[in-house]
Amino acid sequence: MVREFGMSPTLGPVGFASGEPMYLGGEQVRSRPYAEATQRVIDEEVAKLLREAEQRATATLTEHRLELDRLTQVLLERETIDGSDVEQILGRTPATTKS
Repeated sequence: MVREFGMSPTLGPVGFASGEPMYLGGEQVRSRPYAEATQRVIDEEVAKLLREAEQRATATLTEHRLELDRLTQVLLERETIDGSDVEQILGRTPATTKS
């Protein structure tokens, strides 16, 4: 997201695509087309995005802790539930289908 598509306020709308496919576990053999300092900024931006995502996830889980506990209890009792059960636990009206 940061390196390939330039989605970073710090780096601006500039992508630093490698031009070669990256495979799991593979290493890029040739040198990067940008400076080590740029790589450092990319790494910092990625780390910042990950920290922000972790904070949002933790906040969401904390905010909905009671519902998660209720959902856990129902799962322990019944082992399986469907969407209407989740909607009920969340206190929402299940969506109706229109014919």
